[in-house]
Amino acid sequence: MSSTATTDNTLDNNNTNNNNYNNNNNDYNNITINKPPTDQKSYKFLKLQKNQLEILLISDPQTQQSSAAMDIKVGHFSDHLPGIAHFCEHMCFLGSKKFPKEGEYQEFIKMNGGMTNAFTGAENTNYHFSVANNKLEEALDRFAQFFICPLFTESATFREINAVNSEHLKNRQEDIWREFQLFKSTANEKHPFSKFGTGNLKTLQEIPEMEGKSIRNILLNFYNQFYSANQMKLCILGNLPILELERIAIEKFSDIPNKGIVTNDFYPTPEVKVYNESDLQKFYKVKTVSNLRDLILLFPITVHTKLGNIFGRSELYKIKPERYISHLLGHESEGSLCSFLKSKGWINGLSAGPISKFSGCQHYNNIPVDKVTVDNIPVDNTCDKMEVQTILFNLTMELTIEGESHYQEIIKYIFEYIDLLKNPKNSNTTTDKVTVDKVTDKVTVDNNNTKNSKNIIQKWVWNEMQFTSKLSFENLEMPRPLQLTTDMASNLQKYNPQDVISGSYLFEQFDENIILEMLNQLNVNNFNIYLMKQDWNDVTNVTTDNTVDNIPVDNVTSENVTSNVTKNLWKEEKWYGTQYSVENLTFEFLEELKNIKHTTIELNFPKQNPFIPEDLSIRCLQKQKQQSSEPQELVNTDMDTTNLVNTEENNNTIVKEEEEEKGPEKIEDWTDNEESKSRINFYFKQDSHFKTPRLSVFYHFTFPETYASPNTVVMIRLFTKLIDDYLNEQVYAAELAGLKYDLSVNTNGLTLLIIGYNDKLNLLNDLILKTMVKAALNGNFFNEERFHLVKESLQRTYFNFKFNQPYEHALVSTLQCLYKVKYTSLEYFDVIGEITFMEMCNFIYRWFKFMKFDILIHGNYTKEEATKLVKDSEKILFEDLQNLQKNYKIKVPKEEFNENILQLPLQKDVILPIKEYNLQNENNALEITYQISKRNLKIECIAELFLQLISTAYYTKLRTEEQLGYIVHSRLRNDHNILNISLIVQSNRFNPLICLGHSDYFIEKLLFKQVLENLNEDVLQSNISAIISKTLEKEKQMKMETVRHWSEIITKQFKFNRRFEKVKFFKEITKQDLIDFYFKYFTLNGNTTLNSDNSTTKNGNTNNESEYKRLIVMFYANKFEEEMKEFLETNKITNEMLGLDKLNKEDQLNDEKVIENKEEEKNEKKVEKEEGDNKEDEVKYERVEREIIVVKDLYQFKKTLPLYPSFHQY
Repeated sequence: MSSTATTDNTLDNNNTNNNNYNNNNNDYNNITINKPPTDQKSYKFLKLQKNQLEILLISDPQTQQSSAAMDIKVGHFSDHLPGIAHFCEHMCFLGSKKFPKEGEYQEFIKMNGGMTNAFTGAENTNYHFSVANNKLEEALDRFAQFFICPLFTESATFREINAVNSEHLKNRQEDIWREFQLFKSTANEKHPFSKFGTGNLKTLQEIPEMEGKSIRNILLNFYNQFYSANQMKLCILGNLPILELERIAIEKFSDIPNKGIVTNDFYPTPEVKVYNESDLQKFYKVKTVSNLRDLILLFPITVHTKLGNIFGRSELYKIKPERYISHLLGHESEGSLCSFLKSKGWINGLSAGPISKFSGCQHYNNIPVDKVTVDNIPVDNTCDKMEVQTILFNLTMELTIEGESHYQEIIKYIFEYIDLLKNPKNSNTTTDKVTVDKVTDKVTVDNNNTKNSKNIIQKWVWNEMQFTSKLSFENLEMPRPLQLTTDMASNLQKYNPQDVISGSYLFEQFDENIILEMLNQLNVNNFNIYLMKQDWNDVTNVTTDNTVDNIPVDNVTSENVTSNVTKNLWKEEKWYGTQYSVENLTFEFLEELKNIKHTTIELNFPKQNPFIPEDLSIRCLQKQKQQSSEPQELVNTDMDTTNLVNTEENNNTIVKEEEEEKGPEKIEDWTDNEESKSRINFYFKQDSHFKTPRLSVFYHFTFPETYASPNTVVMIRLFTKLIDDYLNEQVYAAELAGLKYDLSVNTNGLTLLIIGYNDKLNLLNDLILKTMVKAALNGNFFNEERFHLVKESLQRTYFNFKFNQPYEHALVSTLQCLYKVKYTSLEYFDVIGEITFMEMCNFIYRWFKFMKFDILIHGNYTKEEATKLVKDSEKILFEDLQNLQKNYKIKVPKEEFNENILQLPLQKDVILPIKEYNLQNENNALEITYQISKRNLKIECIAELFLQLISTAYYTKLRTEEQLGYIVHSRLRNDHNILNISLIVQSNRFNPLICLGHSDYFIEKLLFKQVLENLNEDVLQSNISAIISKTLEKEKQMKMETVRHWSEIITKQFKFNRRFEKVKFFKEITKQDLIDFYFKYFTLNGNTTLNSDNSTTKNGNTNNESEYKRLIVMFYANKFEEEMKEFLETNKITNEMLGLDKLNKEDQLNDEKVIENKEEEKNEKKVEKEEGDNKEDEVKYERVEREIIVVKDLYQFKKTLPLYPSFHQY
């Protein structure tokens, strides 16, 4: 059979037949997509005949949002200029020949209830969006132009370079980016993995300018070379029928040119490895930005896999050999490497698996000499087409302080465990084999499944992985449309079309040879060691990669590990400035590792997983079962549901089952004991929508004194971390079987979330609760040594807050300003060092006495099962507490902690300037918070719609046009039922005052003029329709519905039908409501009404008096301190500080250019000039003077502010 590539080349690319896909190619026709049994969506795969574009269509009549994604087989591995692929991704958003206006695409998507984004990887670039159903075709028309005729204008090209540079500078102080780039920069420079993918000002502007090249021409050449339809995979999801989606896809995307690019032609020949032999057997010492202490072993693994004859994809995904290795090396239960090293007190955690996977050069295997052409291509199909697959496999361990001095022994134990995997002991250890009855859904256990001592690879381990993965797929809950299409487009590049959903879960073939091939590459000839930490001694005068100086620096001995030939040579990585030294591992150390054999009895294979579910039956309501054969009716919501959304398409009608829209029921009859009822609020909802064997159990435990001080919070967090640490070996098996839990601290106590398959969830529930009680009441339950290890790890976490992004610092400081009491990581860090083991135990002992809790059980349980779980939990939690309460003498307050939000001063700006904690970070951050009012449904709906209308315009102006920085964002916040709208900017180019000036210029001048004043009724209604669709979108995963209900419970609102209630208010919003909202909360002049001619008039309408209240949090970088000096000294803001004079001048010039264009078009120069002169007078922005309060002492300032009520109901 001819290969796909050969068949494709014979097709007529000029075919104009309406069926514009390959009807004659049976390989692509009638493909059945493997999908989970619960998935009711329809799928179709097609390949356009005109240009070879592969498309997956998804029809979902129930969806309230449509989506699409395009994945292109080109990434930064194809860069001939660092960052050009990433830059090309940015530029595709900035206009096309058909839709030339910058920002028009983003504005269209946002105005129609959607969102859009893109990312560039090593081999792929992915573009994606979501949008209201009735706007899908228009959105696809705009989206398709990315790949047909983007403009790449000269002005946008140079502006967008700044955005790419800002993105790089945002990441430059992030250890995860620095670490990965170090792996790349020290790789074989002939392999594309070594490239710098993000790009920056130097690579995209300075270097081309020095070489006399046009960056725009380079960009165009890259796009024209690699953006080819035969390398693209498209996924479209909508509520339209498949045939209609097919028509749209053919119509919109057939004009993408097919340039016949050969897949993976950017790879070198198979002989070129990611790391040469000379790049391996190295020991790297790496200085981190934050306070880390990590040991990493990196193994580059290469396999040659056969490509499928039909679809040309590697079928390695059906075997997943790397999963077997990472499953065993990364296991955390008893007998594992992680468990053993933790028991020695050397590590806090371990992870194992691929950090990067990529394909490579395609070639032919075993080609006879007489069958090879001059281009090394076989003349017939007697040879297999192969592809190089590379996996960068690593083990990462978080070291303890003691573990740092034992890192050599840790490495030896790693190689001992690897030897166990390669040479398992001869034994007849029995393991249970699990099988599932397809009829009854019952799981049976075969106790006679004996490990075959003759086989190296443990088939029983693979079988268990296969079973749990199959279980996950058969009960798969799909993500939201945007994520689904993004994943599916990406999966089409990796998996055969029929496996586009199932490919990640398939364990179709057990291939011991290929697993062993990978496993054997975990050897002493094929790895590097990286020791990463912050506190190396005297890392100064560091050289670049091009030169080397001898600088003795480390305080970690590498004696007998590294060669003296290259010892203590420090360098600086080229792109991120990471400081590191590299040394050769000694022959003696490598020989020792090579000869290590498995002798440690504590290291062994894991045991059979006790948490694998056996009962997979679905408990549906009897009423729903009876109705299953009857037509469904519209839910009675006491409102007109016929016009909730645009109903241009018949299948856009909202149909809801009554049970699906009902919230959880508060169960009162679960017990007759009044004391039990007083301390437990029990809510239950049986799932009747998702129909999977899953359950969510959410606890909210209330304890007094939780938020009494930073000390109490830290002690409780230590308590939860110790519980996690203690349970880790047991619950790791539960996690592999699909059960997860999270135990965290809230301001009133603890939150415990347990989700997963319902069958064994009660076992995990009981295990966690029993551990909590025993640990709280028995001061000797925890090992004091583990306390100190956990404490040190948490202490470093608090310390590392200083190295977060500046905008994250601003977000936290904003909350600290708005909340009456809000502690931060810096305050926790100040106190954690003094907390002793006994102090924590004594506090927890008395703190745990006064407990009550709310519990929500939602999912595949009957009411009787849920009641039993609550009763069992009550017995576990309170039985031992009875005696404690009788003997307890010290009085502890029983009232809950009341969280209150402070009311900002009216018609004033409160400014909190803070110098960025990380002095090496060059970014400034600004969060501007407009405090709205107490939350109610009407004001909440107006605020949501207002934000939808302005967010894209704000982003376009500040991010795309003004290029303030990479991060420009707006959001609606609900802080304890107080609404706030916040604007966030992070910039490496301008200080926070300049960013504030740009923001005010937009909000106080442009917003009304460009967005609100010209808002016509059609656009308004389109936005309302879109936001209603988004509001009514049913959750795709049961746990997300649980979260929605849980939010109503913990905020004490109990509006479980909130979505439908909000729709009523959305439908009633008028243009005047939005204008009133703007003038009331965003300006100092609130008395404004809209006239019939769309002009505005200030009047005496006291109902719209200005309630302008604003908080501005500024984090300024060290390098901008001089620019901030005048403001910090005078506490005054001038137009010059804000850069307003420059903005006014630029805006005037732009207006003059617009006027000139109009004069030329209309040939009415005199009249237009007069109008232009008047317009110039109107556009000048005069900032309204307002009183500012510069906060020097935050705690004293907060004492002067009144409070909003806590948890008000509405």
